[in-house]
Order: sequence, then structure tokens, then C-alpha cells
Amino acid sequence: MASAKYLIVLIGCLTLARAAKRETHNFHKVCGLENPNHNFIDLSEPLEPGPFHDLTTNELERLKTFLESNPDRQLSKPENANSSGSILLAADLHLPPKQDILKFLESKGQQPERWARVVIFKGETIPHTVKELVCGPLPNVEKCELLNLKYRQSLINTLKGIPKASLKYSGRKEATSADQIRETLRSEQRAPLQVEPDGKRYTIKNQEVQYLDWSFSFRVSPMTGPALYNVKFKGDRIAYEISLSQIAIQHSVQGADLPSDSVTDTDDDLSHGGVQSKSLVVGGDCPEYSTLIDQTVLRYDQTETRKSALCLFEVNNGHPLRRHLSYNKDEGGFYGGLLDSVLTLRAGVSRGNYEYVLDFTFHQNGIIETRLMNTDLDSVPLTSERNQPIYEIHHHLAHFKVDLDIAGPINRYKTLNVVKEAIPLRQNLSVLHYQTRVEQEMKSTELEAVYDSNFNNTKYLIVYSEDSKTVYGENRGYRILLNAMTKQLLPQGKESTIPWSEHQMVVTKHSDDEVSSSSMLSMFDVTNPAVDFNQFFKDNDNIVDEDLVFWITQGMYHIVSSEDRPATTTVGNQMTFFLLPYNYFSECPSMGSRDSLYVTYKDRNNIKLGLTVDRGDNSREPCVLPPTSSGNLLKLDLGLGKWF
Repeated sequence: MASAKYLIVLIGCLTLARAAKRETHNFHKVCGLENPNHNFIDLSEPLEPGPFHDLTTNELERLKTFLESNPDRQLSKPENANSSGSILLAADLHLPPKQDILKFLESKGQQPERWARVVIFKGETIPHTVKELVCGPLPNVEKCELLNLKYRQSLINTLKGIPKASLKYSGRKEATSADQIRETLRSEQRAPLQVEPDGKRYTIKNQEVQYLDWSFSFRVSPMTGPALYNVKFKGDRIAYEISLSQIAIQHSVQGADLPSDSVTDTDDDLSHGGVQSKSLVVGGDCPEYSTLIDQTVLRYDQTETRKSALCLFEVNNGHPLRRHLSYNKDEGGFYGGLLDSVLTLRAGVSRGNYEYVLDFTFHQNGIIETRLMNTDLDSVPLTSERNQPIYEIHHHLAHFKVDLDIAGPINRYKTLNVVKEAIPLRQNLSVLHYQTRVEQEMKSTELEAVYDSNFNNTKYLIVYSEDSKTVYGENRGYRILLNAMTKQLLPQGKESTIPWSEHQMVVTKHSDDEVSSSSMLSMFDVTNPAVDFNQFFKDNDNIVDEDLVFWITQGMYHIVSSEDRPATTTVGNQMTFFLLPYNYFSECPSMGSRDSLYVTYKDRNNIKLGLTVDRGDNSREPCVLPPTSSGNLLKLDLGLGKWF
């Protein structure tokens, strides 16, 4: 009888708990449960992919079948591969001519055929060779042709052997106990979280993203890495392409015990950055609520899915994008501001102990930010057995291709140079007044436009349309802001595989042959590189009223310290460049954002009546966090044993 009473009490308690839970959820809806704009996430592969979409699994499988069906290619299985057979190294999307794609995007023509670019190692030939082929049309491949691009050798002859080398360092390892680590930790207290109260504010389908006023396509090239295409703001195309071309690291070790180590000067190349894209981890690499995006590649004889190669998320940066506060009623007596909420597409690239995080970030005022963060795993000791300091020096370098279409593909390029001048005072002509002024300098040819920064001078780098003007009569343009310029200290011509490192920026007339500034095979033939970037601009084409491409070099020096153990932190180790509107709009486009906050007096003549707060009609209704899940963590792919 007593047990029956206890059971009744227990059932009653459970009923009350459920009722309380229902009441709580009725009062506070679950964050993101309802989406007022009906945004959605669709990561399925399309049956008919667009011009920028990565090669789909279906296309890769059919391409593999076609290549294997040709006995002349003699493709080897990975498990049977040796130096006397043929191996499929990589397959990537081969973009059609830009003009054909623009006609399709502007509804003036059909979508161009999709073709694949294939790299095959030919071990049965003497000497060994590497062939690059273009195969298509996809998905029903009919033929393969030898890739023949301008300034590019179609065949790399005699792959030179890479000598096996090892660096031996004498150092002491200090073990740190788990108890010592625990002693340094504070009591459990979680970090702040961000939520999406009304769900995703972006839509993704077929590798195309819509976010507020932004839209763009994205892909991950197995040969070069992440790329954006057809980037639009408020319906206007700002960039046709923003892509990573190559990452290179020059590193030296000074003061090691062995004389050979003391003069170490080697290069590492991550030109095939797409192959090196590794899983991103939610809660560590990306916010918990991120959308994780897989990448499918053709690796040897099979398609392979790399889990969580990209993540997409919106985040509030926590600082104002703009603000103004005035207490004086004669100055308006108002506050206007906007926190900087942005959309970020993130990729991780790693090779050995080198790791990078690449962000493409979209701001609500029309600014595009590209940031490359470095976080190495370091193992070199700081002192030698002779108690001499060891200096490990890294020169991190990255090259980007930026194809801008400002108010159309026909653009000009100029610099606004800040110069000093001396003006005699009218009151006393013998006294000089020093001030700064701006001199405009339009660049007419590719060689004129080569930007080797004089760090004593200040310049604005402006891309603009001569035929498109604002209501104020200004040419609509965009500014390129380089925040990670670095000087190449090694002699000119020493680094034949990365000649782009000698310049901060190069401007070229668009050519469909100039796909990338490097090749995934560049490390194998430094004396005769497959792509000679210098030839892109040495022909000195006219760049006035032409379709322009901007090749941007980012770099930084890093001298390793003890705080870089066990891994270098990203803070202070970032390379960024910005694309900023410059007289493109009549006012800041973020003025139309519903995220804005506007505070005014109810009555400017009687401020005691209080304030009116305008939040752009956005709801302030609170919500409860959705149930936590480790589902995203289950997508983690460590990629062990999958190095290229």
C-alpha cells in the first residue's frame, strides 16, 4: 500500500515537471525553432551542378570509369602503385572562359559545358612525366585533351628525386604532470555562447549562399584550395573570383648544434591546399551552431569524402561596425550604432606541422575580409647543448587571386598617394606650413601597376569604373587594403617557384589561361617551374578599361618563442586584406540594416521624459537554448594516413 502511494506521488511529480517544462517552452520558444524568412540548409549534391560547383560524386565516378577504360593510360591501383605505373594524382573542375560564364549568369546564354582537369603521373615513361589533361564534357565524358595554357608547360619532364633529409636537434623535454595542469585550472565555468534566436539568416543550396544583401558561390579546388565566385552585394557583382593560389613557408634554423643545421634554409609548399583541407571541429575551430560542409575528391581510384572541410556561420564580433553618440540636442541628441554581425566561410589547411585557418568574411557595409591565420606545431628546442640560443625563423607567404568586376568587368586602377607639401603662409611668406595632400596616379600598363611597397609612403589602391558614377559624380569603386605586407629579403630570382613573393600586388589583364599563380607540381622542378608567374605581367598589357585581376601577396615573419609551445596561437599571427567600397554607394549601406540601434529623446526640449529605443523592428523576445548535441563532432575526420 505504501509503495502504491509512493508511485502515485512520483507520477504526480513527473506530471508537474512536464507541465512546468511545457509552460516554460510556451513562454520562451526554442532558439532557431522558427525561421521567419524561411532560410534553409541544403547540402545535397545537385543533379545539374552550376558553373562553379565542385565536381560531384557522380561526375567523379564517371570520370574515373572513363580514365580506367582507356588501356593506354595504364592506371594502377593505389595498393599496386609503383614508380613504373601510372597514378591518378588529382581531379578538379576546369572552369570555362569567363565571358561564357558571365553570359550564362546574366541570362544571355546557356550554361557552358563542365569539364574536369586531371593530373596523372606517368611512371612507365622514361624519363617519368606528369600529364595534365582536360576531360569532358561531364558527366558523360567523351574525350581527354592535353591541357595547354599560356605560360604553362603542358608536361613536366624528369621529376627530380627529392633527397631524404632529416634534422637532428639536441634538446631536453620537460614532462608536465596532469596534477600540475589541474592546479592551474579554475573551477568549472563555461565560456559565453552565441545563439541564433530566429534560426539561420542564410540559405545554402548547390554551393550557393544567400545572406542578407550578400550572395556568392563557393568551392574547394583540390589543387589550390578554397575559392569564391560571383560575389554580389545588393544584386551587384563585386568580384568574379576570390581564391587562394598558393601558401609557401620559408624557414631557417640558426644556432643548432650541427653545422649543417645552422645554415638550414628550406621551403615548404602548400600549393595543393584543397587536398590538404582537413576536418574542422565545432566548439574548437567553429561555433557550435555552424553548418559543416563536406568535400568530395577523386583520390587515386576512388572518390573520397572529407568530412567538415568547411564551416559556415554567422557571428556577432562584439564591436560596433559604426556608432555615434551626442548628448547635445543642438548636435542631434541621439545615439546610432550597429554591432558587427558577419557571415564567415572557414576552411582549415594543414600539412605536417603547418596549419592554417582561412576565413572569407562578409560585413553588412559591403566589405569583404580575407584572413589567413597560422597555428604551427613546433618542436625545435630553444637552446642547444652549447647553451646557445636557437632561432627558428618562419616566413609565411600566401598568394590570392582577386578578379574584381566593379559596376561591370571593364575597370581602371589608380593609386591615391598621400604626399607632403610646404605652403608659404599668407600672413608671412617666409614661414612654411607643412601639410599632406592627395595625388592621383592612374596605372596604364601591367608593369606600371606592379606594387612593390615603399613603406615610407602611404597609398590607397583603388579599382573603379569610369562609366559608373554616384549621385555626387564620383566614380564608383572599391579599395584594396593590404594589412599583411612583407618584404622578401632573399635575392630576386632565388625562389623560382614563388616569384610572386617579390611583389605586394600585381595587376593583370584577365586571361582564361592564367588560372593560378602556381602549380601543385611546382616543388618537383624548381629550375623549370610548370607555371612562371612573372610571365603573367611581363608582356605589359594595357589595363585601362579592361577586365582586371589583382594578385595579392600576404606575408609575415615569425621567430619562434617558448609561448609557441605546443602550438602557435592565431592571435598576432594573422594575414588579412580587405575589399572596401570607395564611393561605390551614396552612403554607408549598413544604414538599412535591421540590426541597427537608434536612441533619441522623446522630447528634445524636455529630456526628463525619457528615451525612445528603435531596434529596427527586430524582436526582443527571449528564447531557450536548443538541446545540446554531439552530432557535429561525429563528423570529425582526422584523415590519418591520408597525406597527399
